[in-house]
Amino acid sequence: MPPLHHPLIQPDNVRDGVRIFGVLGTFSGVPGAPGDVAVAHDTTPFVSAYPWTPGSGFGAKYANPGTLPTGTGRGVAFCGNTDVAVAHYTTPFVSAYPWTPGGGFGAKYANPGTLPAGIGRGVAFLRGGFWLS
Repeated sequence: MPPLHHPLIQPDNVRDGVRIFGVLGTFSGVPGAPGDVAVAHDTTPFVSAYPWTPGSGFGAKYANPGTLPTGTGRGVAFCGNTDVAVAHYTTPFVSAYPWTPGGGFGAKYANPGTLPAGIGRGVAFLRGGFWLS
C-alpha cells in the first residue's frame, strides 16, 4: 500500500506505544470554540475520543463506546456533530455511533445490511451517508 500523505493518518504514527491510524475532530466553525477529537488505534478500545479546547488542549477522555469496534481501528470520521464512524480490521469492518458533543458515544447503530468486502481502511461521511476506502 502506498504511504498516505497526511501527517495525522500515517499508519507509522505511534504515540505512547499506540499506533494511531486516524485522527479527526468536529468543531463549531467558530474560531476558538471547543470541539471533539477522535483517534482510531490498534489496541482496545480501538477508538478514543476527547473534548478539545483551542488554546487549552485535551479534556478528560470520553467513556468508551458501549459496544466497541471489533478490531484495530484504521480510521474515524465525524458527521457534523451528530454521528461518528470507525473503520476497523475485522468484520463488520465499520461501526457507527450517535455522537453528542460534551457527552460522547451513543449506542452503536446496526451494521450495514451488506457488509464491506474486507478490512475498513478509512471512513468518510458524505451527504448521502458514508463510504469506505
